[in-house]
Amino acid sequence: MVRGPGHGGLTFVGQGVRGSATMSSDIPSSYRPRPPAEAQPWWRLFVDRQVLTGIAAAALLGLGYVVVDFKSFGLGAAAAPAGEFALAPVEGLRGRNGLPLPGISERDVRGAVSIVNVWAAWCPYCRAEHATLMAISRDARVRVLGVTYRDTPDNIRNYLVGAGVPYDALGHDPDGRLSKALGVRGVPTTFVLDRNGQVVRALAGALDPERVKRELLPAIDEAISRR
Repeated sequence: MVRGPGHGGLTFVGQGVRGSATMSSDIPSSYRPRPPAEAQPWWRLFVDRQVLTGIAAAALLGLGYVVVDFKSFGLGAAAAPAGEFALAPVEGLRGRNGLPLPGISERDVRGAVSIVNVWAAWCPYCRAEHATLMAISRDARVRVLGVTYRDTPDNIRNYLVGAGVPYDALGHDPDGRLSKALGVRGVPTTFVLDRNGQVVRALAGALDPERVKRELLPAIDEAISRR
């Protein structure tokens, strides 16, 4: 998880956050990321300026993966008056249905169980979890919503065009205002929301198949059981 510099809409409640970055062979096959066709040479990492920037930010802040107490998120602040907010889309992106990828607003986090993933293209840990997000997006029980964190449309577009789009909607948060209101202290951070837009679980740090099995899937089941 890369910590970044970090106002409100939604009333959120939730539980604690824990996790590890290990893989698990008994994760359901639908959630196993497909391996890349060919691994890139190690030196390619150092010629990708976006990745290098993310690594430098992580090193500067002394963070790799952290375990965060949910209480520290301070969820419950309003993102905007009357609980309304809207984030514009990133132009030029298309969803899995082939249609232009929309932005997100308050209505998108109500009516169905949702996963809200706050991320940035410059963040190496966000890139590391991308294949897992692509696998999660195939779960018909949930909507996967993305919130970009202090990034540029060009960076976001260039990355997702090559890596694939796991999101049903993607909101651009260039100054991190909504992310800060949600209590996000770094990226990636992922929330599981019930049909009423309340947080069931917040997961700080990159997702991997083991965390999906141990934390995300139980949170999705809990969110579905809520009325």
